Amino acid sequence: MILTIGCSNGQHLEKAFQNVFGTLEIQNMSYPAFGNEYITGRLFEYVYHMPKPKFVFLQFSGLYRIDVQFDKNFKINEYDFQHKSGFSNWVASGGIRGSWMNNDYTKKHFVNLIDVYSEQKTGHVMNGIKQIFLALELCNKLNIPHAWTTYYDYTNPPNEHIESEDGKITEWPDFIDMGHKLTESPLNFAYQKGEAPEDGVHFSEEILTHFIEKHKEKIKI
Repeated sequence: MILTIGCSNGQHLEKAFQNVFGTLEIQNMSYPAFGNEYITGRLFEYVYHMPKPKFVFLQFSGLYRIDVQFDKNFKINEYDFQHKSGFSNWVASGGIRGSWMNNDYTKKHFVNLIDVYSEQKTGHVMNGIKQIFLALELCNKLNIPHAWTTYYDYTNPPNEHIESEDGKITEWPDFIDMGHKLTESPLNFAYQKGEAPEDGVHFSEEILTHFIEKHKEKIKI
């Protein structure tokens, strides 16, 4: 079993991997609007309850996104960006000024978790980086072959919207294991190819396929 996890930009991971590597058994747990806490949390859920995957590919999301675990039987009415995993009901913020602002319950719950107005969102950045650290350490501890990237280059967001809504860092901290990281990010790759998505954020299956093809030597399936 190949396990892939990301946000909405991970929706094409299953097809992209099959386009490059042929028929594979893949479980793609990507879901729109979620951030790194969801990605890492779903990885922990999987390895805790299921047999160890053959390979894990993680495509991390925006640094400013906040994800919250509710009881698996809890549901927020009229809110699309929640996902029941069987163990929890995961609820996404969708970004610093994301989908959470359009629902009365999530506005009440998230308003004290998300710093909309401050220029320095250090807490969000630290949490986003921490989730990456935890996921990589889990894979290393369990000897799970893996590779990872971020949907955009955290050190060089390709547009102002991404930088303001999902965050930027000046450099990667020393404690992040970069050994299995792909050398670039698919959204930046799309821009470099002159195929920037219309909305500036969501690249196509074709772009992701070309990206995976380019980096397939790092993805040792």
